Order: sequence, then C-alpha cells, then structure tokens
Amino acid sequence: MRLRLGMLALASSVALASCTDSGPAPVETVANSRARASSVAGARGLGVPANARKEEALFARLSQTAPSAAGMYYDSLGTLVVRVRDASDDNAASNAVRSMLSAMLIVGSGRGRAARDVRVERAQYTYRELSEWREQVFDLFFGRDLRVTSLDLDERQNRVVIGLAVDSFSATRNAVAEKLASVGVDTNAVRFTKAAAGRPDVLMAAPQQLVDQTSDPLAGGLILDIDNNGTWANCTLGLVADRNGQRGLITNSHCTSQMFNPDADQFYQRFPRLVATASVDPNAYTCGVQRCRGADAMFASAAAGASMAVGKVVKTQASNGGGYGGGWGTLYVDQAKPYFTVVATGDALVGTRINKVGITTGWTWGDVAGTCVDGYILMNGYINVIRCEDEADYVAYDGD
Repeated sequence: MRLRLGMLALASSVALASCTDSGPAPVETVANSRARASSVAGARGLGVPANARKEEALFARLSQTAPSAAGMYYDSLGTLVVRVRDASDDNAASNAVRSMLSAMLIVGSGRGRAARDVRVERAQYTYRELSEWREQVFDLFFGRDLRVTSLDLDERQNRVVIGLAVDSFSATRNAVAEKLASVGVDTNAVRFTKAAAGRPDVLMAAPQQLVDQTSDPLAGGLILDIDNNGTWANCTLGLVADRNGQRGLITNSHCTSQMFNPDADQFYQRFPRLVATASVDPNAYTCGVQRCRGADAMFASAAAGASMAVGKVVKTQASNGGGYGGGWGTLYVDQAKPYFTVVATGDALVGTRINKVGITTGWTWGDVAGTCVDGYILMNGYINVIRCEDEADYVAYDGD
C-alpha cells in the first residue's frame, strides 16, 4: 500500500522537510471556487493560482517563469522531467528547474544523475488549472463525504487524483464525477483510485526485536514507549532536534493520546527510563468542516540527563530490497557505522528516492509517489485531515 511520509515516524531529511506545518491555507467557499475556475478558463490556465499552496512553492516558482508549466518529477532513471503545456515555455521551464537544482532547492533524485539531465514533457493541463480544480474538489467533498479518502495533484499523470473508499468505489466515483461536471470542473482532468482512509500506525505491544542497541545517545529510528494516559504504545523516534534552545525529539502527533492537541504524554526508552515529555503539538485549524493540520508531527522536550544526538539516525546493517515488494530490512545496528547524519533539508519531487528507519521493518527505501496529498486519520472520534503530505512507496508497518 502507499504510505504517507507524515504519518510515519521517519528518519530522513526529506520526510522532515515535508513535516513543516505552514498553518492554514485560505479556506474558500464553493461559490468562490467556481468564480476562480471561470477566471482560470479566461486566462487559459496560465501562471500561478491565486490560492497556491505554500508547500508547492517550487511549482509556483516554475509557473511564474513558464506560465503554462505543470510541475515536475523524476523518472525511473533519475532524469528530471518538466511538464509544460505550451512549447513556447519549454526553454524558460528548463532553465528555471536547472536554476532550482543549482541552488539546492530541490532534493536530488538519489540516482546520481547530474542537474543537466532535464527533459521537457508535454502536458495537457497547467499547474494553475489542476490546482484550482483540486481546491474545488476539496471544498465540495473533503471531510464532508468520508468515502473520499485522499486528494492529489499528480504531476506525473498531469491529473487531479481522487482516492475513494474501496467498498463503495463505483457508486462514489459516479456521484463525484457528476457533481464536479455540474460546477464546471473538466472531468477529463480527474482520475479516481481506490484508497483506504488513514489510521494510527502505533504498536500496542513491543516488537520482538528492537533497534535499541545504541540507546545512548538517543537518535532517529529507535523505539519509544509512550504513556497515553495509562495506555501504552510504541512509536519510532523520528529525529532529535533543538527548538528555541530546547533539545527534544520529533515523532508523530498520532502517537500521543490526542492527535493535533497539546498534551503532556511521557516518552520512555528502555522503560522505565523517562527521556522526554510532549510539549509542542499545535491545535488543528478548521479547513472546510474538519480539523486540519499540515503535518502529523509533534515535539517532546528532553528530560534531564537524557542524552540525545541532534540530526543522527540509526543505521542498520542492511536495507531491504526497496519499493512496495522489497520485504523488511534488518533491525540490527551497524556497529562499525552506526549512524546516518542529516546534513540538509529540501523539497522532494515525485520520483525522489528516500530512506526510512523504523522499529518494525527497519531500514527500507523507495520513491516519492505523490506530493502535497490530502488525507485523513480517524482517531479518538475525530476526523484529522492532514493537508499536503508527501507519499512514498517504501515498505512500512505499524510502529514505523
């Protein structure tokens, strides 16, 4: 299955770059969305959408330079493919993405390809068109009809992709398509896929083997025992970081007793050793009709005496085979080279190769399969919408 980066306690620079909560995007009514769609049609969909998402700043920047651009992605060989509708924008688009690569605004493909490996590919729709139609879908359905489980502007397919619950796929697809057509969305620009709703992926019992041989200092990839108001759960430590002078650890908000809500859950490692206490987990904001945030992430302040290594991720002896079918990696730490070190962050594209280390499946890797994907997690009676996460096709399981 496809797994969301922000829904896992990840240990990669790409993952934490995507876990930046930019706060609420403008919430607009369906009527305003229709007005936008009309203006887009008049402008032939050129340029930057009026309500472009902050997390898609690279696409907006590209569209400023090449108004008919439609985003970019890495192909299977690591070549950066730029989607452009109008041939007159080809050179401007190519030069713009090369400039972004040189400025290290874009994470490399992970396949050793040079920045000169850029290819223009024709698009049917522009970024502005797809972005405006996506926001109409969000306004109409997301969080209102729970059969609509995910939403993506897919730069590889050059389409808006709507995820629907498996058990009602056909009926929901027909109803959604009919409604979109009635408000002026080009339904030829829409694709539907079967996608289950998100769920918390904590373990309620410790795995048999733990990546905990290097517990001093604490680092990304290690197990955390979390006291959720008397109920115990296990999650993976994402990264150790300093926030406003306070050292602590980053993991997922859904690992705590209340997702998207400040609490004081205590974090242990090799229980009963207290290592941190939840301290920063911003409240959700309202988008549409549901609770929303831009990242499933929280920060726990380090306890006195807890040794923590900023920017370190535990390195195990071997990774898995990669992708959806790559199996599990080992959980045993490479004693000769026990850490990865995060040295920078940046924006990932579809096709960017990434790695994760987790307490259940160990070191696994895959490629980014979707950027800026909307989804939701049902937890404690709330529908928790997570806007604009990246997704990747690596193997993971509960606790990772």
